[in-house]
Amino acid sequence: MSEYFSIRYERSIFANEARGESYHTHKTHELLLVTSGDLAALTPRSYQSHRGPCFLLYRAGHLHNQINRAGTVYERFYLHFAPDFCAIPPSARPLFSAEAQPDA
Repeated sequence: MSEYFSIRYERSIFANEARGESYHTHKTHELLLVTSGDLAALTPRSYQSHRGPCFLLYRAGHLHNQINRAGTVYERFYLHFAPDFCAIPPSARPLFSAEAQPDA
């Protein structure tokens, strides 16, 4: 993976529960473009149901996981990018609050 940006595609028909995946984190921000599927987005503090197409954004260092709830075809693109990869105009609101801390 590049230090600043990477993209990959995944198509899965297996429910994540069967693989026993747990929370994980990245040194980069992660933007998921879910093109199809019925999933749950989890953090230690939340559980949200989503159906593709949708976007999910996790900041660097934030514990998270996705579960393919239906066990049917689940397609997504992963975009990983370094926190300093994006240029934000001075007049724009920050993407992440300066006070926000990654989940412990």
